[in-house]
Amino acid sequence: MADRLEFDPNQKKAINSLINTVVTAGAGSGKTAVLTERYYRLLTEQNAGIEQICALTFTKKAAREMHERIYNRLLAGTSTPSIQQYLASFKDASIQTIDSFCAAIVKNAAAFFGLPQDFSYDEEGLSELAARTGMELLFVHGRKPGIQALLSECGYSVFVEELVPQLCSEVLSLSEDIDFQALLEMQLEFLGDIRKRLIHDFSETVRSLVNSWPVKKTDTAKTCEMLEPWQRLSLLLEQGMDAEALALMQNIKLNKPGGKITDNNLKAKELTDTVRDLKSDLESVIRTFAKKEDMQDIFMFLTDLQLRFHEKKRRLGIASYRDVSLMAVQALKKDTSLRAWYKSKYRYIMIDEFQDNNITQKELLYLLAERQDLMTDGIPTASSLEPDKLFFVGDEKQSIYAFRGADVRVFKNLRTDFGDKPEGILGLPFNYRSHPGLVSFFNKVFGHVMSGSSLDYEAVFQPLLPVEKKG
Repeated sequence: MADRLEFDPNQKKAINSLINTVVTAGAGSGKTAVLTERYYRLLTEQNAGIEQICALTFTKKAAREMHERIYNRLLAGTSTPSIQQYLASFKDASIQTIDSFCAAIVKNAAAFFGLPQDFSYDEEGLSELAARTGMELLFVHGRKPGIQALLSECGYSVFVEELVPQLCSEVLSLSEDIDFQALLEMQLEFLGDIRKRLIHDFSETVRSLVNSWPVKKTDTAKTCEMLEPWQRLSLLLEQGMDAEALALMQNIKLNKPGGKITDNNLKAKELTDTVRDLKSDLESVIRTFAKKEDMQDIFMFLTDLQLRFHEKKRRLGIASYRDVSLMAVQALKKDTSLRAWYKSKYRYIMIDEFQDNNITQKELLYLLAERQDLMTDGIPTASSLEPDKLFFVGDEKQSIYAFRGADVRVFKNLRTDFGDKPEGILGLPFNYRSHPGLVSFFNKVFGHVMSGSSLDYEAVFQPLLPVEKKG
């Protein structure tokens, strides 16, 4: 059988790339064929072993398809002793979802996280467990003013059935406990710094406003009457008399000066806007400080929720997908021997559908691709990676797993990470699946909708090129 298949020039560049590579590949561009052929060439031309290549994707269906396509490609190749050896050892091929790959890493470090090695995923069960745990804790914390205020704001059902499960799935993780008390203290300190800066800016601006206000002899008393409360407010704030300051804020107004346009007049109008904005910001910060005790109640609830929820998860041996990906990263960061083993195990890592992954999964791959002679304290930078280990494929326009934490910005930012070598930033622009007329239509539609994308979380439109079909 033929050992070489036909590919267009862009596909050939991707297949033969031997540096860290990011490939943007739209629907129908032949990306699966490219991944299959690249895997085959790594075996037959780079002398990699089956066990030295890791191929990851996002869904089980895609992993099965990739496994089947690569196996069939080996069957279609020239029958040589090495090909027969690859076929015999193909059962050991690491072609799987990134979730199952993370789970395998975590099983090697399960005891570190207090989990049994045979832990399982149960997203729905965890949501119900979170709601029950939140309900139990309301018997302990429910009468505290902060919790009462929260329940009054959102309602009991929303708090128990929506807010607590969302918090447990999106904030808490078995990978590492959050010190909520330290977090609260840090937030209050941060707010305190903002408060000091705002008060300083407010006092200085009020003084400037008073000095620049254009006063007519006939309006002197009226002007003093309007500006005096603002000077008094400035003094109350500087003396830390927040309650009195808040009360005064509710009853004072500041109108812009009228009259002829002069330098002083224009400056006073500008300063008036600034004073109003600073007053609004100060009111928000002071009201937040006034709820400090309520915040303490809420953070105590969060501390107990984390403790009890994690105890139950460990006892039941269940985890979320987010738990496992975070634990995998944590395990590789903390256990340098485990990290060294995985780094030496794989020469090449190929990742499909990377637009459906997130920053945690990118960190995982960077830890695995770190240079052999390094052991970074934290997440390696792109410059600390092996130069030829990673091969990413994705299409920003097809990112559909935001509910699972997918973040299209992660795929977009890869081009920045590897931008020092333009030959590693590739695209598969041809569409081999759709009729040329349809491709042209879609390009017009999506080019209009997605043109000018500048936000990190938006996909950048890249038109597909139709392939004229012969015959």
